[in-house]
Amino acid sequence: MKVEGELLRFLAPRTVDALRRRGSFEGRVFKTHGGIYFCIPLGMGNEKPVQEAPKGAIAYWPRPSAICIFLEGVRLNDKVTRLGAVREDLLAKLGDLREGSRIRMILGRNG
Repeated sequence: MKVEGELLRFLAPRTVDALRRRGSFEGRVFKTHGGIYFCIPLGMGNEKPVQEAPKGAIAYWPRPSAICIFLEGVRLNDKVTRLGAVREDLLAKLGDLREGSRIRMILGRNG
């Protein structure tokens, strides 16, 4: 399965740059209220933190050091760093993933 999204540097320039330097991440999917996440070895704090995430948002969650993809709009208890978005028509594919499934995020260098 392939799902495409876009990271928007203006949302969090330092975080997006740090992610792009790594190029790709792989982990196991966990489900949370309104979305999925997988842990990555990044170790950064929040940049321009927010407590609300719209449907389709890609975000960095510092507390577990994870990438989150929100399948619905949510108000969060923890703050996250918004990074970009997944196309809304592709969200159902992500919602069908089983907890524990392997996921890989490959980042382009442009944009």
